[in-house]
Amino acid sequence: MLSRSSWQRTIRLVVLLLVALQRNAIIQLAFVANVLTNNKFIKTWLWSNSHSCRLLFLKGRMMKLSTFETIDEKKNAYNYEQIDSYNGLLGKIDEMGKLKKTHPIYFRGLADGSWKIFSFAQREWITRELDKRYANYIDFVSQFLNFTKNKYVLYLRTSCKIVTDISAFSSLQHYGAPTPFIDWTSDFNVALYFASQTNALCVGNETSSFVSVYWLEVGNGAATPNNDLYSFSKLIEDHKQILNNAVQSAGLPSLQDDKFYEDATKFSLWKNFPILWISESEKDYLKISNPRRDLQGGAFVYTKDPNKSLDEIFNGKSMNNVQVQYSGLLLPKIHCIDIHKSLIPKLKKYISEIHYDAANLGLNNQNWGETSFQEFLEV
Repeated sequence: MLSRSSWQRTIRLVVLLLVALQRNAIIQLAFVANVLTNNKFIKTWLWSNSHSCRLLFLKGRMMKLSTFETIDEKKNAYNYEQIDSYNGLLGKIDEMGKLKKTHPIYFRGLADGSWKIFSFAQREWITRELDKRYANYIDFVSQFLNFTKNKYVLYLRTSCKIVTDISAFSSLQHYGAPTPFIDWTSDFNVALYFASQTNALCVGNETSSFVSVYWLEVGNGAATPNNDLYSFSKLIEDHKQILNNAVQSAGLPSLQDDKFYEDATKFSLWKNFPILWISESEKDYLKISNPRRDLQGGAFVYTKDPNKSLDEIFNGKSMNNVQVQYSGLLLPKIHCIDIHKSLIPKLKKYISEIHYDAANLGLNNQNWGETSFQEFLEV
Protein backbone atom coordinates (compact mmCIF):
# COMPACT_ATOMS: atom_id res chain seq x y z
CA MET A 1 0.00 0.00 0.00
CA LEU A 2 1.39 3.42 -0.95
CA SER A 3 1.88 6.00 1.81
CA ARG A 4 0.22 9.42 1.61
CA SER A 5 3.49 11.05 0.58
CA SER A 6 4.08 8.36 -2.08
CA TRP A 7 0.62 8.93 -3.50
CA GLN A 8 1.19 12.68 -3.62
CA ARG A 9 4.50 12.19 -5.37
CA THR A 10 2.89 9.73 -7.78
CA ILE A 11 0.11 12.19 -8.64
CA ARG A 12 2.62 14.98 -9.26
CA LEU A 13 4.64 12.75 -11.57
CA VAL A 14 1.54 11.67 -13.51
CA VAL A 15 0.48 15.30 -13.95
CA LEU A 16 3.98 16.19 -15.17
CA LEU A 17 3.88 13.23 -17.55
CA LEU A 18 0.51 14.26 -18.98
CA VAL A 19 1.70 17.85 -19.42
CA ALA A 20 4.77 16.59 -21.25
CA LEU A 21 2.64 14.43 -23.53
CA GLN A 22 0.28 17.32 -24.24
CA ARG A 23 3.15 19.67 -25.13
CA ASN A 24 5.13 16.98 -26.92
CA ALA A 25 8.02 17.88 -24.59
CA ILE A 26 10.23 14.91 -25.41
CA ILE A 27 13.15 15.86 -23.17
CA GLN A 28 10.85 16.51 -20.21
CA LEU A 29 8.96 13.28 -20.88
CA ALA A 30 12.17 11.27 -21.03
CA PHE A 31 13.27 12.78 -17.72
CA VAL A 32 9.95 11.91 -16.08
CA ALA A 33 10.10 8.38 -17.46
CA ASN A 34 13.53 7.89 -15.94
CA VAL A 35 12.37 9.25 -12.56
CA LEU A 36 9.41 6.90 -12.67
CA THR A 37 11.76 3.95 -13.00
CA ASN A 38 11.90 4.08 -9.20
CA ASN A 39 8.12 4.14 -8.86
CA LYS A 40 6.96 0.57 -9.34
CA PHE A 41 3.25 1.38 -9.61
CA ILE A 42 3.59 3.99 -12.34
CA LYS A 43 6.37 2.12 -14.15
CA THR A 44 4.23 -1.01 -14.38
CA TRP A 45 1.19 0.91 -15.64
CA LEU A 46 3.15 2.80 -18.31
CA TRP A 47 5.04 -0.29 -19.44
CA SER A 48 1.83 -2.24 -19.95
CA ASN A 49 -0.16 0.56 -21.55
CA SER A 50 2.14 2.57 -23.77
CA HIS A 51 4.61 1.34 -26.36
CA SER A 52 6.01 4.86 -26.69
CA CYS A 53 6.74 5.09 -22.96
CA ARG A 54 8.56 1.76 -23.08
CA LEU A 55 11.09 3.39 -25.37
CA LEU A 56 11.51 6.33 -23.05
CA PHE A 57 12.39 4.04 -20.16
CA LEU A 58 15.53 3.07 -22.08
CA LYS A 59 17.26 6.13 -20.57
CA GLY A 60 15.87 8.48 -23.17
CA ARG A 61 18.00 6.85 -25.85
CA MET A 62 15.53 7.51 -28.68
CA MET A 63 15.86 11.28 -28.25
CA LYS A 64 18.88 11.43 -30.52
CA LEU A 65 17.17 9.78 -33.51
CA SER A 66 15.60 12.12 -36.02
CA THR A 67 11.86 11.69 -36.58
CA PHE A 68 9.14 13.04 -38.83
CA GLU A 69 7.20 15.81 -37.11
CA THR A 70 4.77 16.68 -39.91
CA ILE A 71 2.87 14.88 -42.64
CA ASP A 72 4.38 17.24 -45.21
CA GLU A 73 7.84 15.96 -44.25
CA LYS A 74 6.72 12.41 -44.98
CA LYS A 75 5.12 13.45 -48.27
CA ASN A 76 8.46 14.91 -49.33
CA ALA A 77 10.38 11.82 -48.22
CA TYR A 78 8.18 9.05 -49.67
CA ASN A 79 5.60 8.18 -52.28
CA TYR A 80 2.96 8.83 -49.68
CA GLU A 81 -0.67 7.88 -49.08
CA GLN A 82 -3.05 7.76 -46.12
CA ILE A 83 -5.75 5.31 -45.12
CA ASP A 84 -8.41 6.38 -42.62
CA SER A 85 -11.19 3.84 -43.24
CA TYR A 86 -11.35 0.09 -42.77
CA ASN A 87 -12.72 -0.40 -46.29
CA GLY A 88 -9.73 1.55 -47.55
CA LEU A 89 -7.43 -0.75 -45.62
CA LEU A 90 -9.08 -3.89 -46.99
CA GLY A 91 -8.78 -2.44 -50.48
CA LYS A 92 -5.08 -1.79 -49.96
CA ILE A 93 -4.53 -5.36 -48.72
CA ASP A 94 -6.16 -6.65 -51.91
CA GLU A 95 -4.17 -4.22 -54.08
CA MET A 96 -0.83 -5.21 -52.54
CA GLY A 97 -1.66 -8.91 -52.99
CA LYS A 98 -2.24 -8.38 -56.72
CA LEU A 99 0.85 -6.18 -57.13
CA LYS A 100 3.02 -8.74 -55.37
CA LYS A 101 2.19 -11.28 -58.09
CA THR A 102 3.73 -9.08 -60.78
CA HIS A 103 6.50 -7.17 -58.96
CA PRO A 104 9.32 -8.17 -56.55
CA ILE A 105 8.08 -5.93 -53.73
CA TYR A 106 8.78 -6.13 -50.00
CA PHE A 107 7.20 -4.51 -46.96
CA ARG A 108 8.12 -3.12 -43.55
CA GLY A 109 5.74 -2.15 -40.74
CA LEU A 110 6.45 0.44 -38.05
CA ALA A 111 4.19 1.09 -35.05
CA ASP A 112 4.63 4.88 -35.10
CA GLY A 113 4.35 7.11 -38.15
CA SER A 114 6.98 9.53 -36.83
CA TRP A 115 9.76 6.94 -36.86
CA LYS A 116 12.32 6.95 -39.65
CA ILE A 117 13.77 3.72 -41.00
CA PHE A 118 17.11 2.98 -39.37
CA SER A 119 18.83 -0.35 -38.84
CA PHE A 120 19.08 -1.56 -35.26
CA ALA A 121 22.87 -1.12 -35.45
CA GLN A 122 22.41 2.51 -36.56
CA ARG A 123 20.04 3.16 -33.66
CA GLU A 124 22.56 1.75 -31.17
CA TRP A 125 25.46 3.60 -32.81
CA ILE A 126 23.63 6.94 -32.61
CA THR A 127 21.81 6.69 -29.28
CA ARG A 128 24.67 5.10 -27.34
CA GLU A 129 27.25 7.42 -28.99
CA LEU A 130 29.41 4.42 -29.79
CA ASP A 131 31.69 6.57 -31.93
CA LYS A 132 33.40 7.38 -28.62
CA ARG A 133 34.36 3.71 -28.23
CA TYR A 134 34.92 2.30 -31.74
CA ALA A 135 37.02 3.63 -34.61
CA ASN A 136 34.00 3.82 -36.90
CA TYR A 137 30.60 2.25 -37.52
CA ILE A 138 31.92 -0.62 -39.66
CA ASP A 139 34.53 -1.41 -37.00
CA PHE A 140 31.75 -1.62 -34.38
CA VAL A 141 29.65 -3.94 -36.55
CA SER A 142 32.65 -6.10 -37.49
CA GLN A 143 33.77 -6.53 -33.90
CA PHE A 144 30.29 -7.56 -32.77
CA LEU A 145 29.98 -10.04 -35.64
CA ASN A 146 33.33 -11.66 -34.79
CA PHE A 147 32.47 -11.74 -31.08
CA THR A 148 29.23 -13.61 -31.77
CA LYS A 149 30.83 -16.03 -34.24
CA ASN A 150 33.38 -16.95 -31.60
CA LYS A 151 31.24 -17.08 -28.47
CA TYR A 152 27.79 -18.01 -29.80
CA VAL A 153 28.82 -20.47 -32.47
CA LEU A 154 26.45 -23.18 -31.16
CA TYR A 155 23.48 -20.83 -31.48
CA LEU A 156 24.53 -19.90 -35.00
CA ARG A 157 24.95 -23.54 -36.00
CA THR A 158 21.48 -24.28 -34.65
CA SER A 159 19.72 -21.40 -36.42
CA CYS A 160 21.72 -21.16 -39.68
CA LYS A 161 21.78 -23.81 -42.42
CA ILE A 162 25.38 -22.79 -43.10
CA VAL A 163 27.20 -20.28 -40.89
CA THR A 164 28.48 -17.42 -43.03
CA ASP A 165 28.68 -13.73 -42.26
CA ILE A 166 25.36 -13.01 -43.99
CA SER A 167 23.55 -15.89 -42.28
CA ALA A 168 25.05 -14.83 -38.93
CA PHE A 169 23.79 -11.26 -39.44
CA SER A 170 20.39 -12.64 -40.42
CA SER A 171 20.11 -14.73 -37.25
CA LEU A 172 21.37 -11.95 -35.02
CA GLN A 173 18.86 -9.55 -36.56
CA HIS A 174 15.95 -11.90 -35.97
CA TYR A 175 16.98 -12.83 -32.44
CA GLY A 176 17.24 -9.40 -30.90
CA ALA A 177 20.71 -8.07 -31.76
CA PRO A 178 21.68 -4.88 -33.61
CA THR A 179 22.98 -5.48 -37.13
CA PRO A 180 23.38 -3.28 -40.23
CA PHE A 181 20.50 -5.23 -41.82
CA ILE A 182 17.04 -3.62 -42.06
CA ASP A 183 14.18 -6.13 -42.01
CA TRP A 184 11.67 -6.38 -44.85
CA THR A 185 9.11 -9.06 -45.57
CA SER A 186 7.52 -10.51 -48.69
CA ASP A 187 4.19 -10.73 -46.79
CA PHE A 188 2.10 -7.56 -46.48
CA ASN A 189 0.21 -9.07 -43.53
CA VAL A 190 3.47 -9.58 -41.59
CA ALA A 191 4.20 -5.86 -42.03
CA LEU A 192 0.67 -5.09 -40.83
CA TYR A 193 1.25 -7.23 -37.74
CA PHE A 194 4.35 -5.25 -36.74
CA ALA A 195 2.64 -1.94 -37.52
CA SER A 196 -0.28 -2.90 -35.28
CA GLN A 197 1.89 -3.49 -32.19
CA THR A 198 0.89 -0.23 -30.52
CA ASN A 199 -2.03 1.39 -28.77
CA ALA A 200 -4.60 3.62 -30.48
CA LEU A 201 -3.59 6.84 -28.69
CA CYS A 202 -2.94 9.81 -30.98
CA VAL A 203 -0.41 11.84 -28.96
CA GLY A 204 2.66 13.83 -29.86
CA ASN A 205 3.37 14.97 -33.41
CA GLU A 206 0.67 14.64 -36.07
CA THR A 207 2.70 11.81 -37.63
CA SER A 208 2.27 9.77 -34.43
CA SER A 209 -1.47 9.53 -35.14
CA PHE A 210 -0.59 6.91 -37.73
CA VAL A 211 1.18 3.59 -38.05
CA SER A 212 3.13 2.99 -41.23
CA VAL A 213 3.71 0.24 -43.76
CA TYR A 214 6.48 0.83 -46.28
CA TRP A 215 7.17 -1.01 -49.49
CA LEU A 216 9.93 -1.01 -52.06
CA GLU A 217 10.86 -2.76 -55.27
CA VAL A 218 14.13 -4.58 -55.79
CA GLY A 219 16.38 -3.47 -58.64
CA ASN A 220 17.61 -5.88 -61.29
CA GLY A 221 20.58 -4.10 -62.79
CA ALA A 222 20.23 -3.27 -66.47
CA ALA A 223 16.52 -4.15 -66.48
CA THR A 224 15.82 -1.34 -63.99
CA PRO A 225 18.18 1.54 -64.82
CA ASN A 226 16.56 3.79 -62.19
CA ASN A 227 16.99 1.37 -59.30
CA ASP A 228 20.42 0.60 -57.86
CA LEU A 229 19.09 -1.63 -55.07
CA TYR A 230 21.20 -4.51 -56.28
CA SER A 231 20.78 -8.10 -55.12
CA PHE A 232 23.74 -9.48 -53.18
CA SER A 233 23.23 -12.99 -54.56
CA LYS A 234 23.12 -11.62 -58.12
CA LEU A 235 26.30 -9.67 -57.42
CA ILE A 236 28.07 -12.87 -56.37
CA GLU A 237 26.69 -14.89 -59.28
CA ASP A 238 27.67 -12.18 -61.79
CA HIS A 239 31.17 -12.11 -60.29
CA LYS A 240 31.28 -15.89 -60.54
CA GLN A 241 30.34 -15.79 -64.22
CA ILE A 242 32.90 -13.09 -65.03
CA LEU A 243 35.61 -15.06 -63.25
CA ASN A 244 34.66 -18.28 -65.05
CA ASN A 245 34.72 -16.52 -68.41
CA ALA A 246 38.21 -15.23 -67.68
CA VAL A 247 39.38 -18.69 -66.60
CA GLN A 248 37.93 -20.31 -69.74
CA SER A 249 39.50 -17.64 -71.94
CA ALA A 250 42.85 -18.61 -70.45
CA GLY A 251 42.23 -22.24 -71.40
CA LEU A 252 41.71 -23.39 -67.83
CA PRO A 253 38.83 -25.53 -66.49
CA SER A 254 35.78 -23.78 -65.05
CA LEU A 255 35.56 -23.16 -61.31
CA GLN A 256 32.63 -25.34 -60.33
CA ASP A 257 33.28 -25.74 -56.61
CA ASP A 258 31.01 -23.41 -54.63
CA LYS A 259 33.50 -23.52 -51.78
CA PHE A 260 35.64 -21.21 -53.86
CA TYR A 261 32.93 -18.53 -53.64
CA GLU A 262 32.17 -18.75 -49.94
CA ASP A 263 34.91 -16.20 -49.23
CA ALA A 264 32.88 -13.67 -51.23
CA THR A 265 30.24 -13.72 -48.48
CA LYS A 266 32.68 -12.41 -45.86
CA PHE A 267 31.65 -9.05 -44.47
CA SER A 268 35.17 -7.68 -44.96
CA LEU A 269 34.70 -7.94 -48.74
CA TRP A 270 31.28 -6.25 -49.08
CA LYS A 271 31.16 -3.97 -46.04
CA ASN A 272 31.87 -0.87 -48.13
CA PHE A 273 29.08 -1.37 -50.65
CA PRO A 274 26.78 1.64 -50.17
CA ILE A 275 23.62 -0.48 -50.34
CA LEU A 276 22.66 -4.09 -51.02
CA TRP A 277 19.54 -6.22 -51.14
CA ILE A 278 19.94 -9.53 -49.31
CA SER A 279 17.36 -12.31 -49.65
CA GLU A 280 17.20 -16.10 -49.50
CA SER A 281 19.06 -17.96 -52.26
CA GLU A 282 19.14 -21.50 -53.57
CA LYS A 283 22.91 -21.49 -53.10
CA ASP A 284 23.85 -22.82 -49.67
CA TYR A 285 26.62 -20.30 -49.12
CA LEU A 286 24.19 -17.44 -49.83
CA LYS A 287 21.38 -18.65 -47.56
CA ILE A 288 20.04 -16.35 -44.84
CA SER A 289 17.48 -18.85 -43.56
CA ASN A 290 16.66 -19.23 -39.86
CA PRO A 291 13.40 -20.21 -38.13
CA ARG A 292 12.15 -16.65 -37.58
CA ARG A 293 13.18 -15.41 -41.01
CA ASP A 294 11.39 -18.32 -42.65
CA LEU A 295 8.16 -17.71 -40.73
CA GLN A 296 8.23 -13.99 -41.51
CA GLY A 297 9.33 -14.17 -45.17
CA GLY A 298 12.25 -11.94 -44.29
CA ALA A 299 14.78 -10.14 -46.47
CA PHE A 300 17.14 -7.23 -45.78
CA VAL A 301 18.51 -3.93 -46.96
CA TYR A 302 22.14 -3.38 -46.02
CA THR A 303 23.59 0.11 -45.91
CA LYS A 304 27.06 1.07 -44.70
CA ASP A 305 26.03 4.58 -43.64
CA PRO A 306 26.03 5.03 -39.85
CA ASN A 307 23.63 7.97 -39.68
CA LYS A 308 21.33 8.26 -42.70
CA SER A 309 17.79 6.89 -42.52
CA LEU A 310 16.52 5.08 -45.62
CA ASP A 311 14.42 8.04 -46.78
CA GLU A 312 17.66 10.00 -47.16
CA ILE A 313 19.24 7.22 -49.22
CA PHE A 314 16.19 6.38 -51.37
CA ASN A 315 15.93 10.00 -52.46
CA GLY A 316 14.10 9.57 -55.77
CA LYS A 317 17.09 10.20 -58.02
CA SER A 318 16.62 8.76 -61.52
CA MET A 319 18.09 9.06 -65.00
CA ASN A 320 15.36 11.59 -65.74
CA ASN A 321 16.13 14.07 -62.93
CA VAL A 322 19.91 14.12 -62.48
CA GLN A 323 22.73 15.84 -64.31
CA VAL A 324 24.90 13.83 -66.70
CA GLN A 325 27.87 14.06 -64.32
CA TYR A 326 25.87 12.64 -61.38
CA SER A 327 27.69 9.61 -59.97
CA GLY A 328 25.52 8.75 -56.95
CA LEU A 329 22.98 5.99 -56.47
CA LEU A 330 19.73 5.94 -58.40
CA LEU A 331 17.11 4.81 -55.91
CA PRO A 332 13.38 5.50 -56.24
CA LYS A 333 11.52 6.84 -53.24
CA ILE A 334 10.13 4.21 -50.90
CA HIS A 335 6.34 3.93 -50.78
CA CYS A 336 4.66 4.82 -47.47
CA ILE A 337 1.14 3.81 -46.45
CA ASP A 338 0.06 5.64 -43.29
CA ILE A 339 -2.84 3.98 -41.46
CA HIS A 340 -4.70 6.08 -38.92
CA LYS A 341 -4.59 4.75 -35.36
CA SER A 342 -8.37 4.87 -35.06
CA LEU A 343 -8.25 1.67 -37.16
CA ILE A 344 -5.90 -0.18 -34.79
CA PRO A 345 -8.66 -2.20 -33.02
CA LYS A 346 -10.06 -3.41 -36.35
CA LEU A 347 -6.57 -4.02 -37.73
CA LYS A 348 -5.66 -6.12 -34.70
CA LYS A 349 -8.87 -8.11 -35.12
CA TYR A 350 -8.06 -8.74 -38.80
CA ILE A 351 -4.51 -9.83 -37.90
CA SER A 352 -5.85 -12.17 -35.21
CA GLU A 353 -8.43 -13.72 -37.55
CA ILE A 354 -5.74 -14.69 -40.06
CA HIS A 355 -3.62 -16.11 -37.19
CA TYR A 356 -0.69 -13.74 -37.49
CA ASP A 357 0.55 -13.70 -33.92
CA ALA A 358 3.77 -13.91 -31.92
CA ALA A 359 3.72 -17.71 -31.84
CA ASN A 360 3.14 -18.18 -35.56
CA LEU A 361 5.83 -15.60 -36.41
CA GLY A 362 8.38 -17.27 -34.14
CA LEU A 363 8.53 -14.35 -31.72
CA ASN A 364 8.09 -16.42 -28.57
CA ASN A 365 11.58 -17.90 -28.78
CA GLN A 366 14.57 -16.71 -26.80
CA ASN A 367 16.30 -13.54 -28.00
CA TRP A 368 19.82 -14.93 -27.66
CA GLY A 369 21.16 -12.21 -29.96
CA GLU A 370 20.21 -9.57 -27.40
CA THR A 371 22.20 -11.44 -24.76
CA SER A 372 25.18 -11.67 -27.10
CA PHE A 373 25.15 -7.92 -27.66
CA GLN A 374 24.96 -7.11 -23.97
CA GLU A 375 27.95 -9.36 -23.31
CA PHE A 376 29.82 -7.76 -26.22
CA LEU A 377 29.35 -4.28 -24.74
CA GLU A 378 30.81 -5.50 -21.46
CA VAL A 379 34.06 -6.75 -23.01
